[in-house]
Amino acid sequence: MSNTKESHVQWLGEVPKNWRTLKLKFLCDINTGSKDTQDKLPDGKYPFFVRSPHVESLDEFTHNEEAIMTAGDGVGVGKVFHYYEGKFAAHQRVYVFTKFKDIIGKYLYYYLMSNLKFEVLMGGAKSTVDSIRRPMLSEFPVVFPDLELQKKIVRFLDRKIKQINDLISLKQNYVELIEEQRQSIITEAVTKGLNPNVKMKDSGIEWIGEIPEHWELSKVGYLGRLQNGISLAP
Repeated sequence: MSNTKESHVQWLGEVPKNWRTLKLKFLCDINTGSKDTQDKLPDGKYPFFVRSPHVESLDEFTHNEEAIMTAGDGVGVGKVFHYYEGKFAAHQRVYVFTKFKDIIGKYLYYYLMSNLKFEVLMGGAKSTVDSIRRPMLSEFPVVFPDLELQKKIVRFLDRKIKQINDLISLKQNYVELIEEQRQSIITEAVTKGLNPNVKMKDSGIEWIGEIPEHWELSKVGYLGRLQNGISLAP
C-alpha cells in the first residue's frame, strides 16, 4: 500500500499520506507592515524588514511576536523571506504572517521559502512577477505533518543550513585571501620587477615605495595619449 497521496497541487505532486493540507489563511494571520522606507534610521534600535534581503533599522516597533515576512512587490517577490521573534517593524509592502495555528512558525517559514515561488509563477512564462496579492496568499496550499515531526524537521534544517552557511563563509574568506594574493602578485611585479636581488631606489611616492634602481618614473600623461570618450553629434 502506498504511503503517499495526491496533493492535487500541480507543483507539489504526491505528499505523505498522513500529512494535512490546509490553505494558508487557516494557519496564520496575514497582514502587511505599516512603515515606509523613509522611516529607516542608520542606527535604529529595532529591525525594520523591507522588500530586500537586507534588514534596515528604526527606533520604534509595530510588532512584538513571532513572524514571517515576505516581499509583496518588486524583485523580491517569492524570493525574499525573513523569520523573526521579538520587537520589529515591517514595510507597508511587506506581508507579515503571525499567530500561527496548528503549525510551527519556523516550519512554515521554511515551507514558504521553498514553495511560494511556484505558486507565484503558476500560469505565466515570466521568471519574475511584479507583485503578490493577498487572495493568492490566503488560498496558498500548505502541506504539513504533526507538530512533533515539524519540530524534528525544523531542527534538522536549522542544523544543516548552519553547516552550509559556515562553509560558505569559509569559502568567501578563502576567495578574499586569494584575491588579495593575486593583487599583491600583480603590484609586486609592476612596481618591483621579477628579480628579488636587484638594487632598489626610493620612488618618492609613498604607496609605491622602492623600485628597481634602473627603472624610470614618469607621469601617465607622458607615456601615451590620454582622453575621455567622445560623443558624436546626430
